[in-house]
This record gives sequence, structure tokens and C-alpha cells, in this order.
Amino acid sequence: MKKFLSFFAFVAIMISFAACGGGNEPELATLQLKVQALSHKAYFVITPSANNQQEYFFCWTRKSEVEEKGSVEDYAEYYLNGWSYENLNNFQLFRKGKMEYCTAGDYYLVSNTTFVLFACYIVKEGDKAKRVSDVESIEFTTLPEYTLNGEFTVDAQGKKVRFMQANMYQPSNLSGLKLMENQWDCVGSNSSYPRDLFTWDQAMNALPSTAPYHLLPANEWAYLFRERPNAERLFAHATLSIDGNDIHGLILLPDNWEKPDDIQLTTDFEMEMLWDEQEEQYRKTGLDGYSVNNFDKDQWESLEFAGAVFLPAAGSNVSDKNTYGNYWSSTPSGETDAHRFAFGSYYISLSCLYEWRTARTYCHAVRPVREIK
Repeated sequence: MKKFLSFFAFVAIMISFAACGGGNEPELATLQLKVQALSHKAYFVITPSANNQQEYFFCWTRKSEVEEKGSVEDYAEYYLNGWSYENLNNFQLFRKGKMEYCTAGDYYLVSNTTFVLFACYIVKEGDKAKRVSDVESIEFTTLPEYTLNGEFTVDAQGKKVRFMQANMYQPSNLSGLKLMENQWDCVGSNSSYPRDLFTWDQAMNALPSTAPYHLLPANEWAYLFRERPNAERLFAHATLSIDGNDIHGLILLPDNWEKPDDIQLTTDFEMEMLWDEQEEQYRKTGLDGYSVNNFDKDQWESLEFAGAVFLPAAGSNVSDKNTYGNYWSSTPSGETDAHRFAFGSYYISLSCLYEWRTARTYCHAVRPVREIK
């Protein structure tokens, strides 16, 4: 699977390996380690600076387990001694070029925890592997549970948030709201179960005051699109092609956006979707913005690791799904109305956040955020 990840939120270390033993042994190439971690998902890249025939081995584990053994080198020896060469060869030995590895939903990779990724060159010695270089290592810490890594400024005082991993949904009439697994997941249902469209009161009641996440108020939704630095160049309409389904929606790009090398992305600004002051919306009549950017699952994963957020066009009922998106803000308007954020294939409307009022009995999507403190 070919992926090239952005340097955003990456930690990179490059150290030359010194070959051990006699002068006849070849000099081993430099290894470069990079890692990007979300809450329950991480992507590793190990790249030798030059092709060579020497095998290298990698492993990742909790930092606490490394510390129990004393050092990364001690843990590497412990690990190598516990596995036969054949077992290592089946899973974690590589020769020549870049190794790319993504783990998701692994029982071992948990949120808000520090891990160590390490790698070293080896040779076969009997039925075991012998280390023939220093051990290169890098630490990384996973994000809080269900949290994405992109940082978004939402007010003039510099308040920043991260979006949660997906929209909320209700599995059954006997259960509360939960977060969907993937950013693109949407049902478009406001009645039958599972449902992902809710009245404003249902949305607010599902988010207790003790929760670490909340809904953006109307002014912070508006700040994202109009006031943060370079705001008009940090969003794009797009279609994700996942498992044979095309999901339309809106991509939000983080403050310090850096596009992955293998991705071609056209922002709404580049589509000439410009701000209409009178209508209080970005608009280009006749444009089908969803058709401009098309990404498969692998490409979207590269975007996600670079901090992008995807808001699916969940509509207001099943017949509207994949046509437009409505997302509740936390801002009420009087006793019966509230404000929402809305978009369609050729517009992004902020008038629903500034002036228009929406009856709280309407059903819209819910996407929480977590403040960065």
C-alpha cells in the first residue's frame, strides 16, 4: 500500500548505525524512523538511507515495559531471545527500502499512552536472530480516546480544539449516543435505528457537562470558516470512495495544514467558491464541489493522519443523505430554536449561524470537539 505521510505531527529521528564486529562486515545504512499516532491508530515508517541486503527488525511496545527491562537495547535483546528467527522472518524482518505499517483497533495500542518504536539490523545465528547494530528508537504518545490530531483555532483568543473521531449515533432506542467508528460513517436516519440525526435537545442532553467533549457554539463554527488565519483556504468539498460507496462531504483542514506528498487536493477557494457578503455564505452557482476531489480509503487515511476532518453530508433524513449536511451548534435561539452549520454541493452557509434560526425539533448531525488545554 503506497502512502506518503505529511511531516505534520510527526516525530522524526535519524541516527547512523555503526556495524559491529570485524572490518570485513559491510557498513549498515542509516535508518530513519517516523511515527504518527491518533488515539487507537498509529502509522509507522522505517526507511534505510540506502538499499542493502542486511535485514532489519522492528517492534513497538509500551514505554513502561521497556523501562522494566532497563533500556531499549535490553528490551530488544529480550525480544529477540524470545522469538525464533523464522517467526521474526514471517512478521517483522525487512530488507531494502521503506517499510510502512499501519495498526488500527489493536488491543495493545491504547489511547493517552506513551509507546516506543525501535529497530535494528540483525543476522541469523542458529535458530535465533543476532543484533549487529545499535538500536534506533523513538517515543510517541497516543491521543486521548476517540480524538483526531488536527488542531483548529476557534476564537480570537487562540482557543484550539480537536474534533472527535466521527459523528454521533444511537444504536437502539434503549441506548445513548455513541461515536461512530470512522469519519465517513453516516446513516441519514432521524427515526429508525441506528440513527445519527437528532433534535437539538437530544443532542445537548446526550453530552453531559462532565464529558471531555462538547458541541461548537455558533460563533466558533463561524470563526473556523471566516476568521482563523488563512480560513478561506482550509476547507474543501470531496467524495470518499469507501468499500464501493461514494460518501459526499466537507473536509476541514487544520491550522498548520501540510498536504501529504501523494495527495492532490483542490480547496474550495481554488474552486472559486467565494464569499457572498449579502447571503453570508461561500457559494459558486452551478458547481458540484463533491465531484472535484475524490479519494479512496488509502488516500483518505493519509489525509486523516495529516489532521484533516471529514463531515459527511448526512442530510436531515434518508432521502437527503449525500446531498447536504446540517450540524447542530450548541447555541440556542430563544426558547424553541437553535443555530446550525449547513453546506451543500455548491455552498457553505454561515447565515444559519449568524442570523437564521432553526426549530429545535428538526433533526441534524452531531459532531463533538475536545478543547486543547
